[in-house]
Amino acid sequence: MLDQELRREDIQGLRNADAVAALFATLGFRTDARLAQTPANLGISADSLVRSIIRLERLADQEGLLQVYLVELTSVTITATRGLATALRKFAPYFLLVLTHDY
Repeated sequence: MLDQELRREDIQGLRNADAVAALFATLGFRTDARLAQTPANLGISADSLVRSIIRLERLADQEGLLQVYLVELTSVTITATRGLATALRKFAPYFLLVLTHDY
C-alpha cells in the first residue's frame, strides 16, 4: 500500500504518543521498535534545549534509513527545531521530527 487516505479526524484525534505512533503504523511505518530517548543519547547538550524537552522518543525506524522522532516541547520554537535537527542529523540518513507542545 503506497497511499493511505487520511481524514481530518485522524489528525485531530491525536491526543498522546501512542496515538501518534498508531497513525504512523497505519501509514506503514514500523513502530514495533519504539525507543524512549534522552537528550544526551542524541548528543543534545544545550541547556536551553534540554530544559525545553518534555519527551523524546523514536517512534519508527525504517531499517535505519528513516527514523521518526516524537518530541514534546514546552514550546515549539525555531531555535528548538534547529537544535533538534542539528543533533539528529548524524543519526540517520533521513529523519522526520514530529514536534508538539500540547497535541
